[in-house]
Amino acid sequence: MHPKGVSLESHYHNFVEINYVYKGCCYQTINDKVEIVLNEGDILLLDSGTVHSIKATSTDDIILNCMISERYFAHYLIDKVSSNTFLNELATRIMFNSKSTYHIFRTNNNPSLRDYFQHCVKEYFYPSICSENVIDAYIMLIFSVLCRINYEQNELDKNHAAILEILNYIEKHPVMFHYRM
Repeated sequence: MHPKGVSLESHYHNFVEINYVYKGCCYQTINDKVEIVLNEGDILLLDSGTVHSIKATSTDDIILNCMISERYFAHYLIDKVSSNTFLNELATRIMFNSKSTYHIFRTNNNPSLRDYFQHCVKEYFYPSICSENVIDAYIMLIFSVLCRINYEQNELDKNHAAILEILNYIEKHPVMFHYRM
């Protein structure tokens, strides 16, 4: 969990970092340029080597930080979802050290993701038999939902682009329609 009331100066990691806003909000700066506001339910995925800083959170904010080694991410996760283009591209960037990338997921506070993160935290802080396997399974579920969200967002973007293209065409080629009764 990100410590409450603490800001972190610009830094980077040699692993993939996932920031999940469990409650409240979080303000981050990427590469000392891009300012990002993450609201409850949002997820920020930072590739290894991405420089970022975090403004101090309030006492009401709960930010979960998950650190995933490049090896785990590239081999374990990608082997499981090899047909997913988004994860394949992300793993390729990570494996070949294409640094300074990030991805924001606006999850609309997806209840499944919230549950999966809760279960991961529970297994991590209160381990029992097979806890590592259980965490692996929840991480797989988290990334599967993120892939779905990414796909759905891309489809919405494609539909939006098509509508804009049609509207631009109509604007440039006006046609008069007459309706008679």
